[in-house]
Amino acid sequence: MDPGREQPHLRIVSFVLHATRGLIRDQSTRRWTMFVVLILAMVLLRCSWQFSIC
Repeated sequence: MDPGREQPHLRIVSFVLHATRGLIRDQSTRRWTMFVVLILAMVLLRCSWQFSIC
């Protein structure tokens, strides 16, 4: 495997982490936001399962 191929992905992850910390500085707000986003993702996943069976 070429180690140079993984580097852009790691840069994107690092950028996203730093940008999130910069936008939401309060740790409890970040955690609450992540909780809401995860609940929303699970609801969307559940809806996709329900409607794909039909």
